[in-house]
Amino acid sequence: MEPEDVREGVRKFVEQTMGNVKSREIKAIWVQPRAEHKRIYDDIKIEVGEYLDNRMSDTPNEKVVAIFESFTYLVCTPNRGVLRGTPYLYGKEEVYKVEEMDGTISPEGRMR
Repeated sequence: MEPEDVREGVRKFVEQTMGNVKSREIKAIWVQPRAEHKRIYDDIKIEVGEYLDNRMSDTPNEKVVAIFESFTYLVCTPNRGVLRGTPYLYGKEEVYKVEEMDGTISPEGRMR
């Protein structure tokens, strides 16, 4: 199965549970931790095809399968948004940079 087919299948599953997502093809997001977590960890890059940082995950060693944008950013792993469950949610105020599949990087949310 091609990566585009996997992404489209995940998109359909996510839209059934979370509502519509934007057509934007996101490769990576940079997340600024919430104020209560700033002492625990620094900013984290979440990227499709890479393992989700265990400090931000309920299930260790899961690869990110897809990232979508909706009312928030939706990070999908096998156990959260792909095979079952809801994706990890990151608010627009937490994400400060987005890389699209074509390599375009744009600032988002709050400027740092």
